[in-house]
Amino acid sequence: MPQLTSILEEASMPKDPNHYKTGFWGRGASCSLCYGIVSVMVALSRRSKVLEDPEPAVRREVCSAIYRLCLGVSVSGEPMESTLVAPMLSQLLLYLKKAESMQPQKIEAMQAPEEGKEPYGPACRDYFWLVSLPDELVKESLEEPQNCLIDINELTNKIAQSILSRDYLETRHRTVDDDGLIGLLNLLTNLLKHRPPFQTGKGGQELLVEVFNFLFALPNPKLRHVPKCKSPRSRTAAFDLLVELVKGSPQNYAVLHEKLLKQHQPGPNSPYPWDYWPHEDGRSECGYVGLTNLGATCYMASCMQHLYMMPQARASILAASTADAKHEPTLKELQRMFAYLLESERKAYNPRSFCKVYTMDHQPLNTAEQKDMAEFFIDLVSKLEEMTPALKEVIKKLFCGVISNNVVSLDCGHVSRTLEEFYTVRCQVADMRNLYESLDEVTVKDTLEGDNMYTCSQCGKKVRAEKRACFKKLPHILCFNTMRYTFNMLTMLKEKVNTHFSFPLRLNMAGYVEKQLMPQHYQEEKLKNSDPESEQYEYDLIGVTVHTGTADGGHYYSFIKDRTAGSRDKWFLFNDAEVKPFDPNQIAAECFGGEMTSKTYDSVTDKFMDFSFEKTNSAYMLFYERCPVISPDNSESSSTTLDSDNILSSPTSQPNAPVTFELSKELEDWIWQDNMHFIQDKNIFEHTYFNFMWQICGYIPQTILPVQPNVTQKATQLSTSFFIETFIHAKEKPTMVQWVELVTKQFNACQEACIWFLEHMARDTWWPVQVLLKCPNQMVRQMFQRLCIHVIQRLKQSHSSLYLQVDREDSDEAKDDKKPVDPAKIGNASCITKFIKTLLSLMEHGAKAHLKHLTEYFGFLYEFSKMGEEESKFLLAVGAINTMVHFYLGQKVNDFVDVSEGEEEEEVVALPTDKYKPASLDKMITLVASLVEKSRDSNMRLQLSEKDYNAVAGGKGFAFLYQQIKDNINLQQTRNLIHSLCRGNNQLAQAIICMVSQAISRHSEALFNANSTHLSAWSIHPDIC
Repeated sequence: MPQLTSILEEASMPKDPNHYKTGFWGRGASCSLCYGIVSVMVALSRRSKVLEDPEPAVRREVCSAIYRLCLGVSVSGEPMESTLVAPMLSQLLLYLKKAESMQPQKIEAMQAPEEGKEPYGPACRDYFWLVSLPDELVKESLEEPQNCLIDINELTNKIAQSILSRDYLETRHRTVDDDGLIGLLNLLTNLLKHRPPFQTGKGGQELLVEVFNFLFALPNPKLRHVPKCKSPRSRTAAFDLLVELVKGSPQNYAVLHEKLLKQHQPGPNSPYPWDYWPHEDGRSECGYVGLTNLGATCYMASCMQHLYMMPQARASILAASTADAKHEPTLKELQRMFAYLLESERKAYNPRSFCKVYTMDHQPLNTAEQKDMAEFFIDLVSKLEEMTPALKEVIKKLFCGVISNNVVSLDCGHVSRTLEEFYTVRCQVADMRNLYESLDEVTVKDTLEGDNMYTCSQCGKKVRAEKRACFKKLPHILCFNTMRYTFNMLTMLKEKVNTHFSFPLRLNMAGYVEKQLMPQHYQEEKLKNSDPESEQYEYDLIGVTVHTGTADGGHYYSFIKDRTAGSRDKWFLFNDAEVKPFDPNQIAAECFGGEMTSKTYDSVTDKFMDFSFEKTNSAYMLFYERCPVISPDNSESSSTTLDSDNILSSPTSQPNAPVTFELSKELEDWIWQDNMHFIQDKNIFEHTYFNFMWQICGYIPQTILPVQPNVTQKATQLSTSFFIETFIHAKEKPTMVQWVELVTKQFNACQEACIWFLEHMARDTWWPVQVLLKCPNQMVRQMFQRLCIHVIQRLKQSHSSLYLQVDREDSDEAKDDKKPVDPAKIGNASCITKFIKTLLSLMEHGAKAHLKHLTEYFGFLYEFSKMGEEESKFLLAVGAINTMVHFYLGQKVNDFVDVSEGEEEEEVVALPTDKYKPASLDKMITLVASLVEKSRDSNMRLQLSEKDYNAVAGGKGFAFLYQQIKDNINLQQTRNLIHSLCRGNNQLAQAIICMVSQAISRHSEALFNANSTHLSAWSIHPDIC
């Protein structure tokens, strides 16, 4: 160290006293390096700069300097002779316990960091990067532990225990990365790359199981904090650790293989939807759930979100008893909706069931008809008031106010008063600049005199009087309906007023209450009333509903203030299913209406002109909440004082999460059952997991192959199950081709895997049905078809001799009785033929419902028939032609009746024609024609079974051929089929020509217009004639 400091001191002194070099690369750089070395040494003796310095850049620079010094690299990048690595790392590891204890900052306490940057404050991320042990040191410690300062085995066990005992610090929404957990996972992964004894021991297997649970444990109402790894970085680190734990370890791989295989088996919620990506349908990052728009239900969604965001109303509705409640179905559906908005992990709730039970004007809500939001709000609040006594009390206190209409006689001194309850205050917008002017209009004094004198109700005389309305009682939530819609008496049309109309964030109602406008009467009432009204007249804006569009139609959305603990003064946009943060400074621009100006280019003057037009978006409903009374003991009193007994904070909820309420067990079980399935889907459908599975299925088996040769079969089962059950269902699958290549290579390498694949699909039709029939993606269906063909070709050489093998007992009986063999007894000796028979059975069970997807299904059967003579003979032996004909004609195989001439023909129920039919059944006609031709013996005679022949050419009217021609399906192959049937059979040829001629004359010209060319070709074909 003295030598190093002397060199730096010499470099910092000027060589020429008359020459002073300035700039960054002069003496300043040397001094900077000196201080850098000093700071490094201080950091080694004190952890303040590495762990506790709040500035990320300072921590990074200090760690970089220590790292260079450990590796023996100078500032210029040149290597230096150094032996400091082990001593420095041993010193740094002394602070491992301190680094582990550091927790991520609470999101409320953090200053919002810039994109991609660390938040300000102490952190351990750079420390864990610094202590990543060099490979040479780890190798030396494992080979010669007595000569190394660091005991790697002990360190590995210690870190594993730290990972297992670490608290659950990451949250599901708006999470902050747990750098301590991520650092420990990465450090342990680095150690396991060198295969310490811990990996293959009992501790390694136990850690594997726990880390798997860190990734895939599902939360429930009692364990909301699981799994431990929720952020993308921690999950990536955990996946990397699992890979290292199973690398080269057959025992660990077997444990992980079993767990992963269970995740990709058909279950109660299978199959996954096609083009599925649950991360797009997850709860918004701000923690709230939207409502799906069913067509024109935005008015309802806005109203429900305002009601839900009022903690008092939410708590009361969820706590209400549905027993003996009026409007019970509505209350139950409202509770389901609020419970879903409160607890669900999905993006939005579908309110269809609510719309079915809610009636307005004695009719269920029509989801295609837009209603006025203010009318719906009043209707909903009125129904809530009628449901239960407890709800009535809450609704009255929250929304119900009283306006007094006063007429004061100026001659006789009498006063007439009428009281009127209100839920919303209607305020004029036309010719008004702001809300205060509109309130002035509501409470303006009007003098009745002259011809308009008032008849006193008490003395019966005509007297002069003053008429005035004022607010006698103000509710806790004050709702305003801005009257943006007017009726034009000239045009007799409804119009929308788009003029500028402002409203304050804090509203003072003191000038509009009885105390201010009628003080004498107020004092009299105050003396009579022992429970006077609150004299707090200030209100804070808590919500705005905006209408955009015209008076005839448009869209509602809302800006709502969050009033739960930890989220005060945060605003959110609720626009149907979308919920996102909103800047309240933009309220004026988004809600006041008025005009806006934009620049428009005028090609005549070659200038940009100012163009003004009215905004179509403006506030339609305003929601204000009474400000809390500030007491000396509590400077910030809660504004949610009503029904506080019903508001319960969950012990597992985060401070920044919405307030959690008690739900009934029925609602809680319903929501969390759905949540668990959805969270599992999110854990599986992510690119990090897909990359992990790629390593587990492709790379890891290669590391185990030398010690366990049969691992390829296991790996193929897992990769095939994952690929078919999960991967092809994903919306984002950029590595589709690579996965197909991997599975193909694995089938090439393992014949047992091929047998398992076909046996599995022969026993269970789930994969063929889901992929070959139901999948809407043609590329996926083609991929599956080619994969099945490839597997069969791989097994053909060893299985072709088994295709036509008959069960032993049935074979002996057939020889004795000389009866034809039952097709069901053929082909049970090979997995290939069992799979083909299973596919053929699908034509009777489920294929008709997916007619437009059958191109690849019949294409597969046709490709199978082209493989060789054995394949064609097998299809003929099991009655494939008969099966396909009756599938096409819409009948079951055993229902076929050969109708002789003169008898009434049984009605043929054909499949419905649609635009997909020709394309999807082309291959079927090709296959039938091909099999008929291949059935010829050495004498060129057809050797079709009686059932197959009757299906194709039997019955009165040749139903199969007639329907083909009528449906215009692959007429080229239909011609080939007729040619094959009629060769050497003049009687059949004449009958078919007769059928065609009669069909042409019987049906209209338009029906057979498209087929006329082919029909004329048949009629002159020499072989047919």
